[in-house]
Amino acid sequence: MSGCLKPVEYKRGNPKSGDWDKIQLCAQAMCLEEMRGIHIDEGALWYGQTRHRESVLFDETLRRRTLTVIDEVRQLLQSGDTPPPHYGKHCQSCSLADECQPKLMQKDKSAAYVAALYQEAEDA
Repeated sequence: MSGCLKPVEYKRGNPKSGDWDKIQLCAQAMCLEEMRGIHIDEGALWYGQTRHRESVLFDETLRRRTLTVIDEVRQLLQSGDTPPPHYGKHCQSCSLADECQPKLMQKDKSAAYVAALYQEAEDA
C-alpha cells in the first residue's frame, strides 16, 4: 500500500528560506507511515499569502534531516534547558514571534552586568 496518502500542510504566510516547513511536513508523513504501516512518497505545502502549492518529496536526505531534528528536540526536552531566542530574518515569518519576543533578548545585558559585578569583587 504505497503512496495512498499525501499530507498537505497549510501555512498562512509565505514560503520560508529554510527547510523547516518541509521538515515539519516530513515528520507528519513519518507519523502517518508508522500509524498506518504504509510508505508515503510525497506531500505538499500550501501557502496562503502566495496561494501557491509546493510539492515536497520525502527523499532520504529530508528523512535523515527530519530524524536529526527530532533527536535534537528530544535531547533538548530531556535536558530541561530552554534555549535563548536568536533574532534573525526568520523571525519575521514566525507565528510565535509575539510569544518568543527575540528582540528583547538582544537588549538583555543582565548576564554581562552580573559577571562584571563578580569580576569587580575579585579584582578588589
